[in-house]
Amino acid sequence: MKKRIISFIFTILVCLTCVFSPLTASAYEVTGVEISANAGLLASLDTGEILYSKNISEKIYPASITKIMTAVIILESGLYNPDAKVTMTQEILDMTLGTGSAVSNLVAGEEITHKDLLHLVLMVSYGDCTLLAAQTFGGSIDGFIEKMNEKAVELGLSGTNYTDPSGLHNENEYTTVEDIYTLTLYALKNETFKAVCETSRYAMPATNMSGPRTISTTNLMQDNTTAFYYQYAKGVKTGYTDEAG
Repeated sequence: MKKRIISFIFTILVCLTCVFSPLTASAYEVTGVEISANAGLLASLDTGEILYSKNISEKIYPASITKIMTAVIILESGLYNPDAKVTMTQEILDMTLGTGSAVSNLVAGEEITHKDLLHLVLMVSYGDCTLLAAQTFGGSIDGFIEKMNEKAVELGLSGTNYTDPSGLHNENEYTTVEDIYTLTLYALKNETFKAVCETSRYAMPATNMSGPRTISTTNLMQDNTTAFYYQYAKGVKTGYTDEAG
């Protein structure tokens, strides 16, 4: 469990300390640091310097960190309207069964706003909501995945390939720490994306089939009720599968 938590923290640091500048050599060298993760990156938010790096070009499995790209495609689809409604379907719920993905308590026929859906995808990584988003904003799930890979090419993410919008394990879905860094810098330019990432609690209004509810981020560094809370943490995305570590 300790090893998993350490890996989790350093994975977040990849995204947490991003800057809007190219990778540069560091004038300051971090010493005395050992991480259990196979790869990691620490960059200065103030200077853009790379303070620590480990295997940043090696292939890794992104797990739910995939949803950074998922959110980018949602927001750039031309269809995103925070107040517009989308309806959960039984087809989507059935597709999620048995995948091991985290799921919401939405039921078939329940209507939520695009804004709610984005928070459910990015803050709490619900697989059913992610598939619903892919179908809604991509025309189909396969069409959405195609858009994800097109965007990866556009951004120069040469070590990245997507097969699923949720990040469920697949040998053919992979990325690198360097690519995650580049993608996160790009995503944070979008103020809506940034605002969702900085949210630790989100109050969802009542729907046609449920009363109001509050969701909490999976990022324990942003949750002041946990021992991992760090007041300066501003996101961005957590992810875990056994295969990804």
